[in-house]
Amino acid sequence: MYSPLKNYKPGHLTEPLDRSEQTWLKPEIRVVKGYPQQGYSAPPSWIFFLYLSGFVILESLFLLLAAVCLPRPLILNKMLSDYSLPEVKGASTILLISWQTLSIVLVKSIVMDIFSSEWHEQAARSGVLIPYETDKVSTLTAGYREKIAYFFSEGSGAFRIAFIISLFLLAIGGLAPGSLGVSTVLIDKKTTIQVANLTMGYEQTIDFFGPFSLIVERAGKITTTEQIENTTFKYAMPSNWIIPTPGSDFMTDNDLTGSLTYFSDLVHFNYSCSWKIPLSGVDNGTISDGNVDWAIFPTVGSTDVPTSYNAGIFPLVSTGPANISLSAYIFLGSNSTVPDARNPDGSPLSGINLDGLPTNSTTTNFFSRDLGLNETNPALLVTMLVCDPHMHIIGGQASLAVNGSLTILSESSELPLLGNIPSDAANLMFSSALLDGLSAQDLFGDTNSFVNGLSSLLFLGRNYELDVSNSSVHPFSLDIINRNMNAFVLSGTKAFSDGYAVEDDSVPFGIFMNARTDAAIQEQQLGLVTSKPLFIITCGCVPLVIILTLAMYTEWRRRKGYTFSLESLLEAKLIKED
Repeated sequence: MYSPLKNYKPGHLTEPLDRSEQTWLKPEIRVVKGYPQQGYSAPPSWIFFLYLSGFVILESLFLLLAAVCLPRPLILNKMLSDYSLPEVKGASTILLISWQTLSIVLVKSIVMDIFSSEWHEQAARSGVLIPYETDKVSTLTAGYREKIAYFFSEGSGAFRIAFIISLFLLAIGGLAPGSLGVSTVLIDKKTTIQVANLTMGYEQTIDFFGPFSLIVERAGKITTTEQIENTTFKYAMPSNWIIPTPGSDFMTDNDLTGSLTYFSDLVHFNYSCSWKIPLSGVDNGTISDGNVDWAIFPTVGSTDVPTSYNAGIFPLVSTGPANISLSAYIFLGSNSTVPDARNPDGSPLSGINLDGLPTNSTTTNFFSRDLGLNETNPALLVTMLVCDPHMHIIGGQASLAVNGSLTILSESSELPLLGNIPSDAANLMFSSALLDGLSAQDLFGDTNSFVNGLSSLLFLGRNYELDVSNSSVHPFSLDIINRNMNAFVLSGTKAFSDGYAVEDDSVPFGIFMNARTDAAIQEQQLGLVTSKPLFIITCGCVPLVIILTLAMYTEWRRRKGYTFSLESLLEAKLIKED
């Protein structure tokens, strides 16, 4: 039978095999029973531990650096201020990949020795060399498909450990460079800024026909902008909170790239409204709810309005006690209990149905005179809505985001007050926030109704029709009114929360009052940051690689001299099969 080494001499090649002879290769090449050879000298241990120590040192330094950057980024601006972000990120990516490649190569050389010597284990176990079988995982071209199949079939213990290590090394090489990288980070920089001081001229005598009317008119326009046009004015405020905003100079001089946090007084409020029977007040021409005397807001009387109304919502101002946070409104309408308050089809005459609400007659001289009513219509009734914001001023810390939204970071009665929201000014802010918005009559619609768009949305809904002869709408429930008051007043108070104020010498433009406060502004800088998920995975893989590699130490020393090579094959004692 043909032997593939029939003409072999030391230092010479055998005769080449033609294709017909190669078909006999599988069953013919066998090794002697005493294989492997005696006299094998194991390599020194220091080579193994040199490779493993290099891996441990490089990975330990990498994980230490990543751990330092985990709680907070390592700022690089001072060192790399002359380079752009893409340049720094590109250089760092190359460096980190090279770092991991060098580390992985050290252990991978041990793993490759085990793979390459696996043919030797198969030959020793079976006593035969079968091309494409014995060497299928020992060649450089062996891929993961062959190794996975071999792992679950006839792989040795050392091979299985080496294959598991190779998978961990694959994970480390792919994930570890991504666990650490350069990015733009936001760093807090302590500073002081100007924040709105809500003085608004409260120390002066409030004259609704004087300079203060500019603020009231401004509040009405802002409320209309936000509640009817659904457009945010300046900053988005959190519900039920009034936050003094940063001074206009700060926003002009600073291009905000991160959030701004600052200390300021804050106002929390939550409206609670109730229906009252309107009574004649102590002074001539005032309306009383039993505790406070009120008067119709002057804007109503100062406009060119019709001589009579069949429906209306009129804002009130307090005449005593002075400077309170309450607000009140007179509702003009009728109810089903009045015999003459019906149309021919049986519907109530008035556009505002006051059924179930405490009412009073409009036939008194005061209501007829001040509301411009038709005194010959006894069917008209009035009721009164009084709203309490239950506001309180508290110290706290606010945050302004890049998108223009304000949030409360902290608030506590133990925090000191800055003093930029005087209590008298806060009362005035709540009591006058909706005066102009609800007292400006719409320029279209039924002239017998004094209900504008804001009043309709706030108290009645969009289905209220100005043609009062064809509609009868009941006011919202108190729960809905309370929620609406929170939203509408929040819009109106923006006319005050930016520090806008008026004085005789500033009309018609007004001025902005500010107070200095401590703040922290976030600035963009280059920083070395750690990805926590990838860092955790890397931390799990590295120790496993070290432990498994140590487990292969004995096998590596035993098998190092039998890596797959021509020399190893020629040294094997081959015999011709009889």
